[in-house]
Amino acid sequence: MKKLMLSVMVMMGLAITSGVKAQNNAAMKAWQAYMTPGEVHQMIAKSDGNWKAEGFIFFPKT
Repeated sequence: MKKLMLSVMVMMGLAITSGVKAQNNAAMKAWQAYMTPGEVHQMIAKSDGNWKAEGFIFFPKT
């Protein structure tokens, strides 16, 4: 029974992943352009480093 369930699960996994197709070159280039760090990332990189901060939480009496 365990072998049957395992076989069924493997077959279902293969059936699901067989429908996935590779992207074409235009779609890949569009994703690469979208995911490339831009000006905002360069601005944030200037603040990279170790920071020391203090804070407190105020809970008013109700």
